[in-house]
Amino acid sequence: MSNLTNKKILRLFISQPMNNIPIDEINNKRNEIVNRIKNLNLYDDIKVVNDIEKPKGLEINAGRLWYLGASIQEMDNCDLIIFADGYDKANGCMIEYRTAKSYDVPFLFEDENLEDHFKMILNHLNK
Repeated sequence: MSNLTNKKILRLFISQPMNNIPIDEINNKRNEIVNRIKNLNLYDDIKVVNDIEKPKGLEINAGRLWYLGASIQEMDNCDLIIFADGYDKANGCMIEYRTAKSYDVPFLFEDENLEDHFKMILNHLNK
């Protein structure tokens, strides 16, 4: 049994289009991205920091800007952002992209060869 304090855990943020996309399709995309990273065998666990479920106790009238603000806050708790295909056509994802770029948060694009790019990202994370 491994010591939990020595486990390598990747805190992952997934930026993906969600407007007018069925929840099952959103979840399938997230699982696909997580599985691609798991298959690299670089981490003991992967924690997706941005939940797509509405937080408990949130007022029903929270709008898109509230969710965008919450997403940007969650970006501060991640090691890496993956931008899913189609991010460049979604306003919220583009704002997340510009934020990540402006604040030097490591990121990759879903369509990139993760194996090649992960070495560069790992070097940045281990500083």
